[in-house]
Amino acid sequence: MLWTITGLVFLILALPTSAAENVSDITQPPNDTTNWEEVFKVMNESGMSRTDEPGLGLFDTILRVNARERGSGLGRSDTNVFLFEGDIMLNNETANTGSQGTGRGKRAVIRDRRRNLWPRNINYVLDRGLRGAARRVIASAIKEWETTLPCRGSWVDVTNSRKPRSYMHFFVGGGCYSQVGHVGGAQKVSIGRGCEHHGIAVHEIGHAMGLWHEQSRPDRDSYVRIVWNNIIPAMKFNFQKQTTSSVNSLGVSYDYDSVMHYGATAFARARGLTTISSKQGHRTLGQRRGLSPKDKQQVKLLYKCGGTTVKPTKPTVCKDSTSHKQWCIESKKLSFCSNALFKRYMIQHCCRTCKPKPTPPKPT
Repeated sequence: MLWTITGLVFLILALPTSAAENVSDITQPPNDTTNWEEVFKVMNESGMSRTDEPGLGLFDTILRVNARERGSGLGRSDTNVFLFEGDIMLNNETANTGSQGTGRGKRAVIRDRRRNLWPRNINYVLDRGLRGAARRVIASAIKEWETTLPCRGSWVDVTNSRKPRSYMHFFVGGGCYSQVGHVGGAQKVSIGRGCEHHGIAVHEIGHAMGLWHEQSRPDRDSYVRIVWNNIIPAMKFNFQKQTTSSVNSLGVSYDYDSVMHYGATAFARARGLTTISSKQGHRTLGQRRGLSPKDKQQVKLLYKCGGTTVKPTKPTVCKDSTSHKQWCIESKKLSFCSNALFKRYMIQHCCRTCKPKPTPPKPT
C-alpha cells in the first residue's frame, strides 16, 4: 500500500502544469472576424497595437497587422477567407470542415509532392494596388527564393502577359497571409499595409512554396513548451500540432531560427507574457532576416534542388545492460516492465527482457 501511495505522489508531482490543457479539445470561435476582434481588443488594451514598435519580431508584426486589418473594423475585412495560425489562408468551408482535432483537414503539402509543389519558372502577378515599398520587398524576397532554389529557374513576371494556369498573385489584402503549397489558379499572397518587410514577404512566399510554421511540427514538444495559460483563449487552436501524415520534415532537425517560426509571445493575452519557449535555452524564436540555413536545406530537399540528404540513423539495439541481466528477469516477474513508475527505467536498462515477444503466425 505504501509503495502504491508513493508511486501516486510521484506521478502527481511529475505532471507539468501546462499538461492540464489538451489542445486537441480546443476549437475556434465560429468565424474569423470574432477571432481577430478578440485579438485586437487584447492588443489595444495591453499597448501592443503598434506595428512599427522597435525590436518587434517578424511574426508579432504579422499578428499586429492582421489584428488591425481584420479586428478593428477599420481595415480590409477579407471575410471570404479564414486565417489559421495567424496568416495561413483557408476558405470558410475548409475552416469549418477541418477545424477539429490535430489533423484539421490539412493538405499533405510535403507528402503529396506531385500536386502541391510549384513547377519550374514560377509565374507571378503584381497587383496594381501594390505600392513601391511592397513591390521592393516582394522583389527582394523572390530574389532570395530564386537564389535558394536555382534548379527551379528564374521566376517570371506575367503581370502584363496572358495569364497561365497557375501563378502567385501578390496583392494588398487585409494583412499578411498566404495559402500553403501550390493550389493552382491565381494563388493569393497578401502583402497588405504594414507587411512591407523583406522577412514577411519571404515568410508568406514560404507558405506558398509548401512550408508550415515550424512550431506546428509533430515533434515540437521535444523542443518547445507551450504556455497555455498565457494564450488568448479564443486563439488556442492556433497551437495545435500537425500530424505525421500531414507533414514531413525531410530529416531536417528542429529550427529555432526558422523564418517560419512563431515568436515567443505569439497570441499572448497580455504584454510581456511568453506563450512558447525553448526547452534548450534559446532566448529568441524565429527571425526576420530571411530563410535560415535549415529553411534552405529543407526546401532544397523538398524541391530536389541539391539539398544535403540527412543520413538515416542506425536503429538502436534493444538489449539489457550487462550489470542488470538477472535483475531485469526478476523485475519482469514483478510486472515492473508495465508499471508506470518503473517503465522508463526498465526500457532503458532491460529493453530485451521487457520487449514483447512476437506472436507466432497462425497455421494455414
